[in-house]
Amino acid sequence: MHDLLGKLQHGRLKIEFEHKGLEELQHSLDRSSNRLSFSLIVSALIVGSSFILGSQVGPKWAGVSILGLAGFSAGRLLRILIIIASIRSGRM
Repeated sequence: MHDLLGKLQHGRLKIEFEHKGLEELQHSLDRSSNRLSFSLIVSALIVGSSFILGSQVGPKWAGVSILGLAGFSAGRLLRILIIIASIRSGRM
């Protein structure tokens, strides 16, 4: 007890915690944060492509910006993949 109080008094007392059974929670949080990050990137792609479509920048096909159309289409495809992944995981 004397040693414990001495370490506490001199600021050298160390306490270590060990968690048990939190691996599944950590895995679930990792998966959720990855999905959220991917969704934010897809959203930015869609919004950016919408700006390009509205500003009529770059090469055009039938009066529509090819860059904006390609980005918008890619964003739509990725959004569908996110929805499919969510349905398959049973979290939707």
